[in-house]
Amino acid sequence: MNRWTELYVGLDMDELVEYSRKPKGSEQKELELKIIWQSVERLIEQSYAGSRELWNRNWHAVLFWLRSINIDQDTSKPFRTNYYASTVERYSGYWASFICLCLRILDHEDTFGIRFNNAERQILIDLREAVKDRVDVEDKKGLDLLVLTASIEFIRHSVHCGYRPILIFFLGILGWDSELKVWKKAEDYTTILAGLQFCMRVLVLEFALPTDNRDNIIQEPISIFRSFRDQWLVEGTAFPFSDIHKLLNFGYGCSRNAATRPHLRWSPDGRILYWDNEALEIAAFKKFVLDMVHETEQMLSKDLLFRYDGRIPETNLYFCDDPTRRDVDYFWVHGIEKGFKKGQSRVMEALRRSEKWNSMVELVDGQIVFLQAGIDEYNLLDTKFRKSLATVMILTCGQTGRGMEMLSVLYRNTQTEERNLSVEHGQFMQITQHHKSFAIMDEFKVILLHVILSIGNCEILRSSSQSTSCSLHVGRDSIP
Repeated sequence: MNRWTELYVGLDMDELVEYSRKPKGSEQKELELKIIWQSVERLIEQSYAGSRELWNRNWHAVLFWLRSINIDQDTSKPFRTNYYASTVERYSGYWASFICLCLRILDHEDTFGIRFNNAERQILIDLREAVKDRVDVEDKKGLDLLVLTASIEFIRHSVHCGYRPILIFFLGILGWDSELKVWKKAEDYTTILAGLQFCMRVLVLEFALPTDNRDNIIQEPISIFRSFRDQWLVEGTAFPFSDIHKLLNFGYGCSRNAATRPHLRWSPDGRILYWDNEALEIAAFKKFVLDMVHETEQMLSKDLLFRYDGRIPETNLYFCDDPTRRDVDYFWVHGIEKGFKKGQSRVMEALRRSEKWNSMVELVDGQIVFLQAGIDEYNLLDTKFRKSLATVMILTCGQTGRGMEMLSVLYRNTQTEERNLSVEHGQFMQITQHHKSFAIMDEFKVILLHVILSIGNCEILRSSSQSTSCSLHVGRDSIP
């Protein structure tokens, strides 16, 4: 579909990738391009922040049109405004690479078989002049406006102009793997196209409804936005966004239907697991898991329950835990008669007998008062324990989690979410969710896990109902 083998015949793809790289070094031209790169990053971040700001103005209907690719129909779900900062930075890097490519080949159009139109050429000249012989600029807003103007010129460049628009030309450069000297696979390339679409969407939004000028807008914001969006950000038009979206869908189709080589292999005796060129001895891995379980148990016993025998008192989990209860703060301890009070008493008694008593509390008029320094230290140990416990749960309970893509594991109900840890037949049942491909499919992936009662001589999770000090939460409610 992309015809890259024809479009780039006779061109040095490694050279083109070099033209689009991030500026580095101390040469003046590189310092000038670095200023431009930073301007693009600021502009994308400001534009993305502008999309979030629409909720505060009750203009969120614009976000449903921003996400849609149909010229006359919005979507049932809005444009996402909760990307990780690292994702936005990576996406803005794609657009910054594009702008740097344009500036580097501005005087070499014939060499690469591309052509800038008059408006594009002039704005690039203006950009180059704005940073000439500089290592920084005072008027950053003015420079960002120039970058925005240049970006819009490229976004609205018709693909039917009789020659190849530079933005379409750039797609193949992003698709070239300069290390392997091959075109990237669909699964590695579609995320790049999604990043380009993200940049184009937020840039057009900022152009149509400037964040700093929204207080002065008196017309209907949807009408203003659609006057630009209906031309440049929909499928079936003669602008680059449509081609990018079709290529993105083509890549998804190829990725779904492609048969890939397995990353995992086993040795004939089943004792070694290979991940590509890395080897993992299963016996060593089992020892690692057991060691980590033991270390986590020690954290809970010594750091949080103030016990020095390394043991955790067993708790009878054969009781009825009602998973249908939705009342705020409910969790399994409520199923144990006076469970919370009993657990709290055991922890306080262990603290009183420990050497940490004087560093954590003081008596004021006969009342126990917790010292702030002791509270802060305890919270740090609590967070360290939760991270270790989350890892142990992933390692021992079934299918692996997805790191940063995992959603919170809640041990008790909140006002907005229900808990996903409950007790069933003497075991903890954990339901984890992650948002892989959530930006595309808008669907959560759900995994049901059963937490085994014991591993070796460790029974970590059995004791989690002992007291609030060993609860599974970040903030006050969830595992990270």
